[in-house]
Amino acid sequence: MLPGEHPPIMLLASAVFIGGALMAMAAIAFASMMADAADEHEHLFGARREGLYFAGWAFASKAAAGFGSLVAGFAMQLIDLQSGTAAHGAAIAAADLPPRTIIWIGIIYGPGTGAFALAAASVCLFYRVDAKAHRDILDDLALRRAALATPLV
Repeated sequence: MLPGEHPPIMLLASAVFIGGALMAMAAIAFASMMADAADEHEHLFGARREGLYFAGWAFASKAAAGFGSLVAGFAMQLIDLQSGTAAHGAAIAAADLPPRTIIWIGIIYGPGTGAFALAAASVCLFYRVDAKAHRDILDDLALRRAALATPLV
């Protein structure tokens, strides 16, 4: 959002819809990847550790939220956003902010968050469990469980 420009509401609504859909897909894919990683752990080490994986995920989520707040605080200081501006909410009009600050808010919120999202998504390039590997892992686990099962006679 730049000074003097008013984006059409449909463009904004489309961006929010697409962003929400992509976030939902990422959340579903990530939960599936966590379950696959727990299966792979059992395959490699012979023990189920879902709790450990999901506890690590919960901790990482909290750490990321804290880091995001830290980065946002530094960004607000760098663009000279006055302290307490967010507390006033809608009472602060864009006219009350210097044009340089408004431009930097747009850069940080737009391409800045996109860069963080691309960096996070690039981690998935190292994910090595494809459909065939996952099927092989599940088949091996099924064989192990069948061998451990004792029939009740």
